[in-house]
Amino acid sequence: MAKRAEKTERTRRDIETALVRLLAIKAYDAVSMADIAEQADVAVRTVQRHFRSKDDVLAAAVRHPAQALSRELSQRPPGQSPHDDLQSLAASLFAIYERYRRETWALYTHSAEVPELMRVQFVAGAAMVSAVEALLARWSDRCAIDPLLAKRAILALTSYPTWRGLAGVGGFASPDAESLVAGLLYDLIFEPTQRP
Repeated sequence: MAKRAEKTERTRRDIETALVRLLAIKAYDAVSMADIAEQADVAVRTVQRHFRSKDDVLAAAVRHPAQALSRELSQRPPGQSPHDDLQSLAASLFAIYERYRRETWALYTHSAEVPELMRVQFVAGAAMVSAVEALLARWSDRCAIDPLLAKRAILALTSYPTWRGLAGVGGFASPDAESLVAGLLYDLIFEPTQRP
């Protein structure tokens, strides 16, 4: 019985991965259930047995990274300093973006088209906001700028689009990107310099 469940789960993941791979070469509207089946090397009926529509396939494919993100952020231990905490947050998020590069891109680029993706994106976003608010609460006595501005800055500089820009062609390796972001945020939030 366990082997059958494993096989079913593997088939579902193959179907989900097939759609994500197709999105790298085709527009979402141009992808059919038959295309997904062909890419996954299964029959169309197999895809239909597991998923009602390609929207369901896409929602399932991106649900895993969103769940991983929530888990990662909730299990992250507090840092010993604001800088350590910012470094840890950036490292956690950037690791998820790297590990689920294709799925995150699909979520980011197709959420406006698929209502289920909007819900998944909302859950992932709520986990990020919660982690940022917890970080700022831990260091509220050291925060030198408006907490709302601090929260917005952290969310912006640890977001998927920022990571994608930093890690793109000619960009930073992950540890360097994490250090850069943590340093910029620390300087802005906890040690702001006098600006002319």
